[in-house]
Amino acid sequence: MPVEPSRPVLPLLSADQAVAAARAAGIPEVLATPNVLRFALRNPKVARVLADMIDVAVLNGTLDARLREVAILRVGW
Repeated sequence: MPVEPSRPVLPLLSADQAVAAARAAGIPEVLATPNVLRFALRNPKVARVLADMIDVAVLNGTLDARLREVAILRVGW
């Protein structure tokens, strides 16, 4: 069955729903807005794991900026 281009395959929570779900899951609100978390917040356990990884790797990690960017690009690739 073909996917309609105007309809998302994996619907995201609205921004307000994502913030509320993040609060309920104990995830900082700043992490509720990226699309990956707006999707993952449908399952709080998955969202918690992703939020923890983002926190360690991006927000509070010990990698210098260049190496952190290389790691992000490598994961994305």
